Amino acid sequence: MIACVQIDREHNYYFLRAMVVAKNYRRQGLASQLLNAVAPYISTKDCWCLPFVHLVSLYQTAGFSEHDETTIPPTISTRLQRYHAQGKQLVAMCKRA
Repeated sequence: MIACVQIDREHNYYFLRAMVVAKNYRRQGLASQLLNAVAPYISTKDCWCLPFVHLVSLYQTAGFSEHDETTIPPTISTRLQRYHAQGKQLVAMCKRA
């Protein structure tokens, strides 16, 4: 596997659960290509994700924007809090429909 993305439908939104690019293939634009490829499929509902802080600009380029915990769905907030408790530096982002 070189790259993949997993998007789930949850409640009334999509959740970009995972996006992975093999180490030897990073920094070649594959993540951007994946986000562009799924864009038509996620355009009908908001799409939330919890990327690592260092990936914020990648997601912003694809149309996602940062949100604080007061503006995110409760299930996303719970996940984000759990990840923060584990020491992971993630942020909540959303691409609006």
